[in-house]
Amino acid sequence: HYYRTYYRLFRNLHEWYSFNEELVSYSYGTRFHVHMASILSGRPALWLTHDARTEELTKLLRLPAMDINELAALSGNEITEAIESKLQFMDFIDSYEDLLENFHSFLKQHDLKSLKR
Repeated sequence: HYYRTYYRLFRNLHEWYSFNEELVSYSYGTRFHVHMASILSGRPALWLTHDARTEELTKLLRLPAMDINELAALSGNEITEAIESKLQFMDFIDSYEDLLENFHSFLKQHDLKSLKR
């Protein structure tokens, strides 16, 4: 009954973004693309890092992240407080232009088509 009531399978990004805009305050967890969809929907997200790949991506992009073991050691209201305290995007926002420039340099270095700015 629970899954029939609450489970959502999104067949396109627009449905996913609309769902987030209407029903999500913020997201947290281990799935990288779920949280990218969240921030693209205008909702904050916290990546719980559980492997080197996720940790590397969040560090490179300066996205809010927390080691999953650190969160697992908490209980009760500590969990919500820890998550909400980490939902900060100023590092990402402040570094966005540099990240974009780095990406364009990568494309150029590998003779790949540049994105329109």
